[in-house]
Amino acid sequence: MMVRNKIRSMLISERLESEQRKILRNMNRYFDGKFVKWGFGAVSRWEYSGPNLKGVGTSFLQVHGAKDHVLKLQKGDAEVVVPDAGHLLTFTHADRVNQIIRQTFPGF
Repeated sequence: MMVRNKIRSMLISERLESEQRKILRNMNRYFDGKFVKWGFGAVSRWEYSGPNLKGVGTSFLQVHGAKDHVLKLQKGDAEVVVPDAGHLLTFTHADRVNQIIRQTFPGF
């Protein structure tokens, strides 16, 4: 139930178009609640312990919404922060995210 409430909360708090809301509602119906609950927990406790990827020529970029209330932004976590975006920035700010990717990875 907690997972469904989080998704409902996202539906309310994010600036989504009706088609985007429809997609999320459909996803919500088919999610395995135990798996999603595990996923939320795993992501919230995740600590990256791999190599420092900055400046080594890897195709790695973290773009984060400043108003993300699901995965809170930690200082220094993201290379790019979209000021008026929340958790679903690939839905709500798709053009901006695509622009960032094209600028960061020319030819992509």
